[in-house]
Amino acid sequence: MDPVAPPQRRRRKRVVRALVIAALVVAIVPLLALEVGYHIEIARIPERPPDPMPSFPPLVVRSLGVQLFDTPDPQMKPIYPWTPLIALVKVYLGARPRLTPEALAARQVLRSAGHSQSRSQLRRSIDETVLATWISRHLTAGEAISVALSEMTFGLESAGIDAAARRFFGKSVEDLDAGEVATLLALSQQTSLVDRTEQLRKARDGILRRLRAGGVIDEPTLQAATQQEIRRFK
Repeated sequence: MDPVAPPQRRRRKRVVRALVIAALVVAIVPLLALEVGYHIEIARIPERPPDPMPSFPPLVVRSLGVQLFDTPDPQMKPIYPWTPLIALVKVYLGARPRLTPEALAARQVLRSAGHSQSRSQLRRSIDETVLATWISRHLTAGEAISVALSEMTFGLESAGIDAAARRFFGKSVEDLDAGEVATLLALSQQTSLVDRTEQLRKARDGILRRLRAGGVIDEPTLQAATQQEIRRFK
């Protein structure tokens, strides 16, 4: 076979180069569009996590981590334009969507501000995703969980775990023991348990067992906490 003539070889190289450039454009332009869209949308959302950033004891933060993320120390990575695409691929391959610290914090911040009350479900989802992206790029997982704790509701019109600690136990969040933390976390999941002492005790003890399995508390602490009486809150 005759060797390829130089002009033909150059044409072939130009075609290959053009195809490579076209492929890069097809891949990069949508990602750039998503990033530009994020910056436009975040500028329209005035709500942000509290400043200064709330800070809570490790027992409280790690306990919520176990309750919602099955680990006392969840990880949080910055969200970039390609992150949702990777998540969609994982879901397609059978992975179950999971709550993340940044999504939890974004949801609580927007709900606390009443941001989503008059908006459609689609608009709320977009706002939560955009704010979650901002949180993932600016906070740590522990800070995101602390933000959520500062905005969550616990029943009896108590917003934020510090207010709930004072309302239910007459003490600051720094002074809560493991049983009291577990009680508040149970109420954060189901505020109607506030006057149902037996169901609240079962929910509290279930959370305490998970904290023990997750290494947040030791066995003596578990035994002592499960022996605490649950009183009816008013």
